[in-house]
Amino acid sequence: NQSMEAHFLKIAFVAFLATFVSSMKFQNSTLSIPVSESPNFGVFSLAQIVTQIIPQSEGLCSAAMQAMFTNPMGRQGMNFLLYSGKKFNDFGNYLGCKGTNDSRYFLAIADFGYVSAKMGTCFPIECHEEDLKPMIPTIANILGLVIGGYVPPQVVKVVDSQERNRKLSEFNMGYLSFWLLIGIPLVIALIATVMDKYEYFKPDSLKDSSSLRILHCFSFAANFRSFFNTANKLDTNLEIFNGLRVIGMCWIVLGHSHEIEFLAPTFNLRDLLSDLTTKYSFAYIKTATLAVDVFFFISGFFAACSFFAAFKNPELRSAKTILISYLYRYLRLLPVLLLTVLLFVFIVPTVKDEPASPYVDHQLDSCYKYWYYTFTYTNNFGKLTDACIDWTWYLMNDMQFYLVCPFLILPFFASFTIGFIVLASCGAASILATSIVYSYYGLHTSMAKPSANDYYEIYYVKPYCRIPVYLLGIFLYILYREHNKIKEEAHRGLKKIEDFFAKYSVVKYIGYAVGLVVMYFTVHIIYWFDKYPNDWGQWQATLYEVSFRPVFIIGLMLLIYPTLIGKGDFLGSLLGHPFFNPVAKLTYCVYMLHLAILYVLHAITLNGHYYNVSWVWYTFFTALFVTYVISFVGTVLLESPVMQLLKILQENTRKPKNSLEQPLKPENSASPKGEQRLTLLQLL
Repeated sequence: NQSMEAHFLKIAFVAFLATFVSSMKFQNSTLSIPVSESPNFGVFSLAQIVTQIIPQSEGLCSAAMQAMFTNPMGRQGMNFLLYSGKKFNDFGNYLGCKGTNDSRYFLAIADFGYVSAKMGTCFPIECHEEDLKPMIPTIANILGLVIGGYVPPQVVKVVDSQERNRKLSEFNMGYLSFWLLIGIPLVIALIATVMDKYEYFKPDSLKDSSSLRILHCFSFAANFRSFFNTANKLDTNLEIFNGLRVIGMCWIVLGHSHEIEFLAPTFNLRDLLSDLTTKYSFAYIKTATLAVDVFFFISGFFAACSFFAAFKNPELRSAKTILISYLYRYLRLLPVLLLTVLLFVFIVPTVKDEPASPYVDHQLDSCYKYWYYTFTYTNNFGKLTDACIDWTWYLMNDMQFYLVCPFLILPFFASFTIGFIVLASCGAASILATSIVYSYYGLHTSMAKPSANDYYEIYYVKPYCRIPVYLLGIFLYILYREHNKIKEEAHRGLKKIEDFFAKYSVVKYIGYAVGLVVMYFTVHIIYWFDKYPNDWGQWQATLYEVSFRPVFIIGLMLLIYPTLIGKGDFLGSLLGHPFFNPVAKLTYCVYMLHLAILYVLHAITLNGHYYNVSWVWYTFFTALFVTYVISFVGTVLLESPVMQLLKILQENTRKPKNSLEQPLKPENSASPKGEQRLTLLQLL
């Protein structure tokens, strides 16, 4: 009897291992690992594995496991064979295992940081996480067998997915807080909308009653009209930034649609790595981070615009003005940031009953422990593993840049030369710091030659490494500001350059050509880094990393500067099209919510999928559409009312007559077209 059972077990497990072997045959033959080269690979019997596993576990779990393996035709044995994963990132059948009365679903995870190897298992219901911990070394060996490499036991954990999901679905204060954050503004908005329909908000009534003005801020009808109002509030030339915002956000979502494949249950990750490192067209995906630099650049431009307008009045060049601007900006960003944290921590994990996700579980753990770093805009200074909602690193940097912006602007009121020296010195210090960090830690640009240290934690999210493009935004506004001055007050050197542009129109087209070539070159040079990783030394990688972001933005400046000074033509008409005006208003919400939407879309596919380009493009367009729809609701329901409430608060607390809420107008503007009828608060 025992001999027959042992023989059957050998046959069953050899068949089981055959599925592992077949999973290692990847589509791209250049990256496939032949079975003969897989470490420690051989034809093992299930009995040999059992002799390693069973002595390591104790109690009821041990007895149940022994019974399952010695009677594979029993219910628990069949559940194990039918519902367990059989290849890399194969979750098996979570719902099938959960639907049984005598088995429990566990997810074995080898967490290597941003990338993890996962495999689902359907073990007897008597087993719990604590019972399986002694089995982790053996599970690490099995995972290593599946992926064709060594898996250290210390990076492996086993998660009871059913128990995890039960705890996540329990009612808690975070869940209540999310619905209160949505529900209270929604109820107020419905009341305000009804009152708006019946014309309670007449101009005379709003002027006499502060409470009606506050209530009117939440009216769906009023916010809807304001959202689609394309009337020019800015200098028409500045509307070119609306198009840049929309295109930049689409680029970011496209990059993350590829990046999330590393987090999703994707069977053939090596095909994705092959595409990223060998295909010329995928350079746009790897350099999607440049879209973030575009937003830093735009942010620097408008931050300079607001502070120059405020400091034009000598009475407002004070610490009070600066502190008020900080407070208004914090309050303006807070509702959507709070919504994103509550949504991702308390709602997204309960949307779908699914196996455990290492990325989401990591985010949940970080948010429970270190949420205060996110709300104090400092989570990019700690460990990346401690960051709550780690994609908010952009928001952290942008706020930190904003904190130093007024101190970069004030020197220009003493002297243009002093201001320029301060600005250039900050840029030079940042480039020097980036060079030192990049070289000291041995970081490298190529994906085919990974750095020994964490590229993102050490370099990518640090403000002192990312500020140069923000400084370029400030500098571009200074050029724009000098253009709007009357000839006698403008800086002579800058005025001569502008006169040269005006005299020779061909220079504009040369600038277009140079800008396009520079941008194209900075995007595609990464392809050569990945194709010939060993031909690029540390100093070449460092030189590339410290220069390609500022150089890309300089190329962009060559494209948009003629439009800013009124010399643009087709490019200004394209990027400044009224279509981009309302869509650009959703940018903040879209950035904050799009990764949560991408995760939910992948969570729907419980049993994993094979990566291919068509799948990623489908995910991209779906996520983009859904995110913009949800962001519209979030903007109308939260963001717009908060901005209007802050405007009312600003008006009620103003002191001097020529206060921050006065229309902004470039100094000594030569024409009415240069007037910016936008308050400082709206720019903030």
